[in-house]
Amino acid sequence: MRLGEKLGNSSAELLKRPSLFLSVGGKDYYFGGITFRSGYPSVPPVEVQIEEKKRALSAQKPVELVCRAGGSRPPANITWFIGNQPLKGTKEKISSEGNITTGRLIFIPTIEDRGKNISCRAENMLIPGSAITDEWKVDVHCKYTLYKWILSNY
Repeated sequence: MRLGEKLGNSSAELLKRPSLFLSVGGKDYYFGGITFRSGYPSVPPVEVQIEEKKRALSAQKPVELVCRAGGSRPPANITWFIGNQPLKGTKEKISSEGNITTGRLIFIPTIEDRGKNISCRAENMLIPGSAITDEWKVDVHCKYTLYKWILSNY
């Protein structure tokens, strides 16, 4: 499809397409940048960031992870992962302007999580392929592991 090519009036057809459109006077046009529906654009997230990535975590001690995603219209959905496993319990808050989503998750690390990547994925569900990700390689400390190592080496 070329820039400005007429698509027709099928809403179902528009929702299936990953491309972006403009609707004027009941006619929908492809413009390759933004979807306009009733005057409101659908825009993919443009940034995602995990806060406080440089800290070490303690095994079995709960920690709040915070991720912010911006630029998406409608607001982005946030999903947390450890490795390839999705984490449940994300609480999302959307800014009053509607274009920043903050996702918070209480995470209880284990020693097995050491060296794994925690990632935050932001995605506009109306735009397939719009997901962007920030990740962090986790450093997990465990007193028991140090104690066990000392005992086994003396």
